[in-house]
Amino acid sequence: VTIKRWTTGAIDSDLHMLKPNAFIPRNFTLLPPSVDARKETKDTPPVKLVERDGARLWYKQDIDFQGKNWKPKPKATMVFQIITPYAEATPRAAILSMLFAMLYSDQMMETTYDATTAGSSWSLSPNGDSFSLSVSGYNDKLGMLLKQVVEPVVLCLREKSPCVWANAQRFDVMKDELKRSFEN
Repeated sequence: VTIKRWTTGAIDSDLHMLKPNAFIPRNFTLLPPSVDARKETKDTPPVKLVERDGARLWYKQDIDFQGKNWKPKPKATMVFQIITPYAEATPRAAILSMLFAMLYSDQMMETTYDATTAGSSWSLSPNGDSFSLSVSGYNDKLGMLLKQVVEPVVLCLREKSPCVWANAQRFDVMKDELKRSFEN
């Protein structure tokens, strides 16, 4: 009876195939250590690649995976320190910075879901007089994740208009969550 229903029944229009996950890595090639990296120890500081007004870029290749009990993977982590003198200029500004990071992270959860299921991650948090933005994942998809995370906030700042990702109901939820964390 059940098999007959399956073969003669109508297809449920709510069922569909998922779209392919663009964040699934395709390139698993490990970069060989540079000549300079082979001379380094884990205590060797990173190399400054760029220094100009408003920006500094540092780089250090991790080659300290030999002898560990895990297989090396072509993964990278990028950490950005976004300096803003207003992030904790006052107690109110510090709380608003926390609230901004919470709300933005919450709003981006659905947008970055595919990246997360493919083994990448990101975070945004206030850190003194700055925000710390970190993205981690497979080398060949990291730029895509960084763009996905940064673009919405850059667009709203550039346009000097309300951010389309901001949601009044979620703001109230995040505000209550932050308030409860202070009360505890």
